[in-house]
Amino acid sequence: GAIYAIRSGLFKPIPEETILDDVLIPLNIIQQGYRVIFDSAARALDIVSKDVQSEWKRKVRTLAGNWQLISIAPYLFNPFTNRQWWRLMSHKIFRLLVPFCLPLLFVSSVSSPGLFYKACAVPQAIFYAAVALAWRYPQLQQISIVKLCYFFFMLNMAAVAGFFYWITRRTGKIWS
Repeated sequence: GAIYAIRSGLFKPIPEETILDDVLIPLNIIQQGYRVIFDSAARALDIVSKDVQSEWKRKVRTLAGNWQLISIAPYLFNPFTNRQWWRLMSHKIFRLLVPFCLPLLFVSSVSSPGLFYKACAVPQAIFYAAVALAWRYPQLQQISIVKLCYFFFMLNMAAVAGFFYWITRRTGKIWS
């Protein structure tokens, strides 16, 4: 998580089950009319995930936390009262919708009449084939473009998994 310092008077208690406290606390400060400043000279050390399973858990937890923000801090999603609304939506929320849009994009490309749409389906089919092959044959992930496709796909699947943790109210069971 982030490292930060705040005036004690600006701290507002957050729900105990909050996953992304390092996001919610600064957003609450902004909601009070104060600024949050990023200091590029600040340094923090973090432990890098050692394997795919550890990275998967981390991403699911973080993305479930993004979903959780919707239910524990609905006031943040009002564009008229949140000065950081666009940043929050574009950096935290809109990307959560991508994994639900990708299959729709593929199905609509395949099922729509016309050469243009069929041509758009080809790279998507290649993408999904590369992901399936990379999953079945992990050594193919040594190829940069295959690794990129696989990573993008897995990141989006982590968002779906995070969604199901949130919607089933099991976000408290993510931490280990």
